[in-house]
Amino acid sequence: MKNRAGNNLVNLFLSLCLIFCVFGCSDSDTETSPESRPAEAATYSIEHWQLLSEFAENEVAADGRYTGKRLRVTGPIDFVSVESGRILARFSVPATSYTQLFAEFPQSQKSAASTIKRGQQVALECTCRGLTGYGRLEMNDCVLD
Repeated sequence: MKNRAGNNLVNLFLSLCLIFCVFGCSDSDTETSPESRPAEAATYSIEHWQLLSEFAENEVAADGRYTGKRLRVTGPIDFVSVESGRILARFSVPATSYTQLFAEFPQSQKSAASTIKRGQQVALECTCRGLTGYGRLEMNDCVLD
């Protein structure tokens, strides 16, 4: 009888541990929408002209290194505009580059994007999309750092 009570106690303990693991480890109650979820930390920190230079030097290598990654890109901005409903900022184009670097802001960052002035040095955290057309390097989900 004593052994049976001990087994029941062990089984009860193991059952409680299993329930705790299943329900206690779930993060479904902390899920947030993509807009309110903080962006992941930048993988690379790079100046805009260096990024443009790497894509010009070897597109395949730069694409593998940066596309799909979060970047912290710094440099001066030429202008901020709306293109087909998208809020875009274009980094200044170095004299040695034929490629333009565009940063797209989500609508939730509209007020931050509206504060950027022509020629202003900025730091943006964005996800690199890579070359999206001839002479057009794009980043999206940008946040003013």
